[in-house]
Amino acid sequence: MSQQIPDVLQDHELARLLAVPNLTTPSGLRNRCLLELMANAGLRSKEVLGIKTSDVRQDGERTLLHLSVTKGSKVRRIPLSSDTASLLSLWLAKRKELGIAGKNVFCTISTGRRSSYFAEDADLQPGKPLNSRYLRELVSRCGRKAGIGRRVHPHICRHSFATRLLRHSNVRVVQAALGHASLTSTQVYLHVLNDELTEAMTTLPSPAAGNGKNGSGTN
Repeated sequence: MSQQIPDVLQDHELARLLAVPNLTTPSGLRNRCLLELMANAGLRSKEVLGIKTSDVRQDGERTLLHLSVTKGSKVRRIPLSSDTASLLSLWLAKRKELGIAGKNVFCTISTGRRSSYFAEDADLQPGKPLNSRYLRELVSRCGRKAGIGRRVHPHICRHSFATRLLRHSNVRVVQAALGHASLTSTQVYLHVLNDELTEAMTTLPSPAAGNGKNGSGTN
């Protein structure tokens, strides 16, 4: 059975998406970190929302996430880029400054009643886990504000990460980064690159284009 080729964001679209949250506000910093971990570390929605403070580790100067794989009992070790790690550190510091002491890294920061897909119940207080519906609405809203003219959802960030990583490494590295048990699940991203190769080669102008019959004819 053929696999559906995943939709991905181009680099300039991804940059615009990540630039939407306002880093000067607590919610903006939190939301930017959520986007970063999906777009630059390939986390699934469930994984990013489920990160606990104990999952964030240091290995020398490198920040790592130690997450349980969604299927099975293995632990997935995810190294973060320096930029993503710095943003995460800023959010953890802001979270501490706000007096949030719960285990959930990504959580509510307000009090009152839920207005739109925030937590699992209507009562809103700092430290409650965010709702997956909130994450979907966040990514969709940021996509609209970024001027991306198609549906943007959390998994498109993961697809985009996988495609970008594959351009700079190999399919086995991408498999490990995504936590795929089977290489077959990862190979779908090869089709994305094949489409790019076909487009590039079939639209590449000939060196002789525009020369007409004025070429030397030698080889």
